[in-house]
Amino acid sequence: MRYDYCATIGFFDGVHRGHQFMIDSLTEMAHARGRQSLVITFDRHPRQVVHADYIPQLITTADEKLQLLKATAADRIEVLHFDTEMAQLSAYEFMRRVLHEKYGVALLLTGYDNRFGHNRAEGFDDYVRYGAEMGMEVVQNTPIDINGLRVSSSLIRRLLTEGNILEANKCLGHPYSITGSVAHGFQEGRRIGFPTANIVPESTEKLVPQNGVYATRVSIEGGEWMPAMLNIGNNPTFQRQQTTIEAHIIGFEGDIYGKNVCVEFGRKLRDERQFESVEALQKQLEADKKEVEHLNIISQHLNITTSQHQNMKKKELLNVALYLFAFLTIQAITIAVVMLVSQTAGITAGITTITTLVSSLITIALFYKLRWTPCSGDYINTRPWFTMFWVVCLTIGTIAPLAYLNELLGIELPDTYNEMFKGIMSHKLGFITIGIIAPIAEEYVFRGAILRVLCDMVGKHRQWVAIALSAALFAIVHGNMAQGVGAFLCGLLLGWMYVRTGSIMPGVVFHWVNNSTAVLLYRIMPQAADMKFVDFFGGDMKRVALAMLFSLMIFGASLFQLNLRLKKPQQ
Repeated sequence: MRYDYCATIGFFDGVHRGHQFMIDSLTEMAHARGRQSLVITFDRHPRQVVHADYIPQLITTADEKLQLLKATAADRIEVLHFDTEMAQLSAYEFMRRVLHEKYGVALLLTGYDNRFGHNRAEGFDDYVRYGAEMGMEVVQNTPIDINGLRVSSSLIRRLLTEGNILEANKCLGHPYSITGSVAHGFQEGRRIGFPTANIVPESTEKLVPQNGVYATRVSIEGGEWMPAMLNIGNNPTFQRQQTTIEAHIIGFEGDIYGKNVCVEFGRKLRDERQFESVEALQKQLEADKKEVEHLNIISQHLNITTSQHQNMKKKELLNVALYLFAFLTIQAITIAVVMLVSQTAGITAGITTITTLVSSLITIALFYKLRWTPCSGDYINTRPWFTMFWVVCLTIGTIAPLAYLNELLGIELPDTYNEMFKGIMSHKLGFITIGIIAPIAEEYVFRGAILRVLCDMVGKHRQWVAIALSAALFAIVHGNMAQGVGAFLCGLLLGWMYVRTGSIMPGVVFHWVNNSTAVLLYRIMPQAADMKFVDFFGGDMKRVALAMLFSLMIFGASLFQLNLRLKKPQQ
């Protein structure tokens, strides 16, 4: 048998952006190996077979899911019939009989939290071991976060049940929709000037969002999209007991009873509530109608499809530019304001210290408030204290080699920068500014925001490209070659640690140790700022060589340990 496929397997409910990212990564891996990508899914939810009374709440029906999968980059889509026989297969048997023997899978890409096989008893390490036995490479996909939320089908279901359509659509990468037929209703809307289409979903398994009033658009029998206001609930003003889905299609007056319609959700307008009179209800419906028209749902919120994935990447690139612009602008404005307030013509050490401190605090607050840098306690909750010990050691192991590298390259810190740093380090706020606050701000920007977005753009298997780009930007903003070389090389390490953990914490610790060491050394030996590296050893090159060897031993051991220990928290 030819082993021509790189495959992934899952139920893929919603075919959300996490699924799209994984399929894109799979296809890139397959084509790089001269193979095709294969996506394997099931015709029904496995729990429906295992538990006969289970009624799923699906984001997409089987047909919707298949259409969305066909719109991805995958070369082939396979839908397996899931029955009791398949439910009894262990992960090993499934991999051997289905993936290995039936489809000839050479590489299996699993989701970050995906488990398969009877009782889902085995995990990723087991799949790797089974795959090695069959000659099948098994790798794990990296999840994606949007606005600090880990994208998953369960998250999207929760957002929909909360009525948070905007966030759900962002996670999906396409608008949430319900398809059904129009049935006769209670005619109450027609009597008050707002005729509605009473929509009966084609599938009872389809998830219906939280009760409330929504801005939507409707297509009748596959025709053009028309803006609509839609109510989900029991219309308490008329004291109905039955929950219905009713859409008032703005500007449409035709007879559509018995016809199929598709509703795409834009956003929730308000909760459903009981009005004191029919007149009050009419007044509110007029306001709802104006809001739908004003929102321009079609262009602003609903025209998001899988085919527009490249446009999303362009937007992400613009976000990178925005983050960098904000970082630099905050610094420039802060300098100008501080100089104006202090009525100082030149940039003194005190002004530099204060502006660096203030601009760093503003940067942290802005990136946190706007969620440009998503913050989570997941990594800290793993208590990675011993890992942080090795981060400290890694930092110590880089200080001497980087200093000596600049000397070998003949690169010196410009006098203006040297004097500025001496002024900051001697300032009473110097340690907290350079040693603590500035490292947090820079990690917020260059790893937590810029690198995070770049990784989403390039995909899992090109993350070193993203790391190198973020390191280059990190070097450029330092404004001089002496710092730039070290910033780039350290940026590679910082980026690697961020990608491995999904957290800026290792980078903050690295940054803190590096900067704090410089401040403490200056406080102990002020003359060190004007000394060359070899001067610390009295010009004795033998001692310099021993110092390099010792530092590189620390660096190598730390890097080895971190390679074993740096990992994302279990989801």
